[in-house]
Amino acid sequence: MNNKGFTLLELLIVIAILAVLAAVTVFALNPSEMLKKARDSQRIADLSAFKSALVLLQAEVTGADIGPTTCVDPAGGVLPTCISTSCTQASTYGACTTGDPGQFDSGGVSGGWIPYLDFSGMSPTPISKLPVDPTNDATYYYGYAVDSGDSFELTVKLESTYYATTIDADAKDGGDDTALYEVGTDLTIITPS
Repeated sequence: MNNKGFTLLELLIVIAILAVLAAVTVFALNPSEMLKKARDSQRIADLSAFKSALVLLQAEVTGADIGPTTCVDPAGGVLPTCISTSCTQASTYGACTTGDPGQFDSGGVSGGWIPYLDFSGMSPTPISKLPVDPTNDATYYYGYAVDSGDSFELTVKLESTYYATTIDADAKDGGDDTALYEVGTDLTIITPS
């Protein structure tokens, strides 16, 4: 009798080998770190686009006002920095009128976390909405500060090992805070904590 099937032992050995290979692959890829790296890539791209939009605004709109030197959060506290998590309701700094904290209203004035900015004098508008951190919580958020009306700084805390440690993007950005990734025209406005 010539039986050409697999025995139960052979099947169990193959399943065990596949399970070990799958575990090694998941461990080597580290999906959690890959997600952190993806969020950090988005943060860096957002700040770069936002910086470009602000520089274009200053270059194209005569007397463009990019904001006051302090912001007021919805709870009424004065912040040295506008932060993407602070604008959830109407505030004295400006009205947050839409559900999306980074969405512009139809007039081109931000209805988001920096409602003071007005890109309506530009055609085309350099960005369609203010960027908001992918996590946007008490730890990971975008910061924005203005000094004397024409210099600005944008900051964000990076979370991945790759950006924060391996290439050390937050320490090599030229800013004064090695714990934050900083871009802008003056990287000393937001003081290190």
